[in-house]
Amino acid sequence: MASLTRCAQAKQRIVAVAKAIVEDKQDLLEGCRQIVTFRAGLSAEASSDPDLLVFVGVESELDDLPGAAERAYWESKALSEADRQRDEYLSAAAEELVRACHALIGKWSD
Repeated sequence: MASLTRCAQAKQRIVAVAKAIVEDKQDLLEGCRQIVTFRAGLSAEASSDPDLLVFVGVESELDDLPGAAERAYWESKALSEADRQRDEYLSAAAEELVRACHALIGKWSD
């Protein structure tokens, strides 16, 4: 019973982030990172959902780029290059990420 509750809570958190992404209230990369973090609370079956794995793939591709907390510690030239890479990748992935958000919202909303 406790694991079901944990899984349900993780799904609610993922849905909240997905809604924020769709409403353009959440940065795409930070949203992917949050969703991947919340994935740890899911059942084995739910954690391998193909729509969820879209976020895992994006986060994996960009895991070497700084998050909001790390940005202050990066040199400005390196940060500019990281931002360019991030923007280029996310621009190409945005449509698929939004589609995956809609799919997860549809599956896991109450």
